[in-house]
Amino acid sequence: MNPLQIRRITPIAVFVASVGLFAGGCGGEPAVAEAEPAPKAKPVQAAPAPAPAPEAEAPDPTAGLPKSPATFAEAKLKAEAVHASDPRTLFCGCQYASGKVVRSTCGYQVRADEELARTLVWEQIVPVRAFGAQRDCWKSAVCKDESGQAYRGVRCCEQVDPVFRTMQNDLHNLAPVAGELASDRSGFGFGEIPREQRMYGMCDFEVDTVAGVAEPREEIRGDIARAYLYMHETYGDAVSIPAEDLELYRKWHEADPPTPEEVARNAKIAEIQGKANPFIPLPG
Repeated sequence: MNPLQIRRITPIAVFVASVGLFAGGCGGEPAVAEAEPAPKAKPVQAAPAPAPAPEAEAPDPTAGLPKSPATFAEAKLKAEAVHASDPRTLFCGCQYASGKVVRSTCGYQVRADEELARTLVWEQIVPVRAFGAQRDCWKSAVCKDESGQAYRGVRCCEQVDPVFRTMQNDLHNLAPVAGELASDRSGFGFGEIPREQRMYGMCDFEVDTVAGVAEPREEIRGDIARAYLYMHETYGDAVSIPAEDLELYRKWHEADPPTPEEVARNAKIAEIQGKANPFIPLPG
């Protein structure tokens, strides 16, 4: 070829050369491929909140106390069964049947109320006031009836105070008595009345309404004393008994020991409530 001849390069050749140039890297290195996008991170789920701790149950205020009947109505039914083998009233020793006092069996004369005199009632030996008057449900109107009227006292304590119910329905403290004597006693404590005046015929039971004291016959003073000593031993400061009265009841307890009938009742009540009166021996 003549060196003066110039080789003709077509545009197509220039295009191909250009493509070859950009297909490689500088200095002939292969081109770097475009990076793929990074995968999206999965959202981190928050750990579930811990379940709230269960509230601690309030301690049972009656734990360790006798298992008294739940209601006073139930307590009366159980008391009737306990006394069924020796159905006599406490204060006068009258026999009773079908809820009626047979006054001719003890020489009891009516003082003022014929209907009450022949009606048998179940009386707390240690009166309700002695273990109720210091409780909140007795002092404050913390209960309300259906009409929204606030009230307090025995009815309220029966509704809201399990310890009160336990004491009120304790069978060791319940005894059958004539309704007239229960009404005349009016929840007084027991003691000795000088220059006593008989008001109920041959029934040796006196009430001094001025001093607020009832005097029982000597044959049952030990029974009464052991009910007081039991309530004081079992419920402690929840029962208000003056120290001088406790001293008198200890003397009555020693002077008038338990009879076989009292021992038998104590055993029956222990089976029902899970606790005997420690001042009365158990059979055998």
